[in-house]
Amino acid sequence: MSERLKDKVAVVTGSTRAIGRAIAIRFAGEGASVVVTGRTEADGATTVAMIERAGGQATFVSADLEKHSDVQRVVDHGAERFGRLDVLVNCGAATDLAGPGGVDAALLDVDTARWDAIMRGCATTVVWSCQAALRHMIEGDGGSIVNISSAAATHGIPARAAYQTSKAAVEAITRSIAVDYAAQGVRANNLVLGFIVSRPSHEAMVADPATGPGLRAMHLTRLGRPDDVAAAALFLASDEASFITGASLVVDGGTTCRMPGPNLA
Repeated sequence: MSERLKDKVAVVTGSTRAIGRAIAIRFAGEGASVVVTGRTEADGATTVAMIERAGGQATFVSADLEKHSDVQRVVDHGAERFGRLDVLVNCGAATDLAGPGGVDAALLDVDTARWDAIMRGCATTVVWSCQAALRHMIEGDGGSIVNISSAAATHGIPARAAYQTSKAAVEAITRSIAVDYAAQGVRANNLVLGFIVSRPSHEAMVADPATGPGLRAMHLTRLGRPDDVAAAALFLASDEASFITGASLVVDGGTTCRMPGPNLA
């Protein structure tokens, strides 16, 4: 590795598995001290062990991101343990509420309780962690915030009214941070994700003869992997992206750049 995050301290929420774990491992491999966080201690310990076996440095903090006090504790722990905070990646989100079998729906079918649950789990938690991180970054030498968004923020998906709104809110607050805290040396950017094969359920969808061909056909390149997201997050977090703020970097294999329609060539 090239140590692109040498001497940096990073908090990566939702980093006990899947995409968040890939980001934490990549950051540590590039020289960062990483705070791993999630609800499951066993998964957190596994992530830390993977980082340490590769020669990196990490600590795990068990937390429920839907509790404001837990979010504050995670960020404060990182700053206190490693002496500063340079990077925040908001990867944790209550996507189980919005995915298949969740509580999201078309707008007329979403009651206030469902709406509030998804907004809290997918947007409010991001606001809390950004607030906590900003205080430490402003006291230090600035920093980089990378928020994970989705193509759902700009493209309509059936029966996902609350989730789409929550991701649009994440992108809006990212731009707000970029404008309000540039003078304090803070950058904020979004990663806009398409379909990333990051869970066993995703593997099953790809392998299924009914859904697999459709998923492959969506992409202009190939199916996405957690490491693809980690590479993009690393770039935005690093000093290589010091001229970039308030931007949204699309990581979707070209899915959203193509308009559906017949091939008239």
